[in-house]
This record gives sequence, structure tokens and C-alpha cells, in this order.
Amino acid sequence: MKKFLIASSLILSSILIFSFNKNPEGKKSKIEFYFNKNTGFSELILIKIECEKYGIVLNYKKIEYNDAGQLTSIDFKVDCRDGFSGGASSDKLLEDKNPGFYRDYNNTESPFGTVGY
Repeated sequence: MKKFLIASSLILSSILIFSFNKNPEGKKSKIEFYFNKNTGFSELILIKIECEKYGIVLNYKKIEYNDAGQLTSIDFKVDCRDGFSGGASSDKLLEDKNPGFYRDYNNTESPFGTVGY
């Protein structure tokens, strides 16, 4: 039962970390992701792969985990290859405030942003 709960919580944390939305015509509309202390290494790889599918280059410059397997530090760069790029870092990942990025293809006022704490 414990293994099932752990696996379920890992799956749920993956779902909450990133989202890729398309509009009804099937075009990209908004892409966003945020890391937290429960983000596992395999999830970091999946996020990078998903970004590549959307033409976004994501590079991790620094990734650190503690002995308990929690992500403690991250530094990343993102390039949407359409003129929008940036990066962020954090040395104190929490459950509520998380570094990440978004690219909103439909929002001309705020189409791109990175967050670091």
C-alpha cells in the first residue's frame, strides 16, 4: 500500500509541475512549468523532453538533491527560439513558491516570464 501511495504522489507531483495547453485549432497557447522540492530527476528529464516537442530548449545548469531525495537547488535556462528566452535559479525550493517559466502565445502583454526564488 505504501508503494502505491508513493507512486501516486509522484504522478500527481508531475501533473502539477508543468502544463502544455493548446487552443481548439490545435496550436500552442500556453506552456508553463514550476519546480518544487519533490521534483525528481526523472521528472526533470520528462519536462526537458516535453519542451523539446514544442520547440523550446531547456538546459539545466545546476541540479542538487539532499540525502532525502528532495530537490534543493536548481539553475536553468530556457530558449523558446522565437525571441523569448531567460533563466532562473533557486537554492531554497519549497512546496508553495517555485522557480519556473511560462510562455503564453496568446498573451501579447505578458507572453514570457521566468520565476526564481
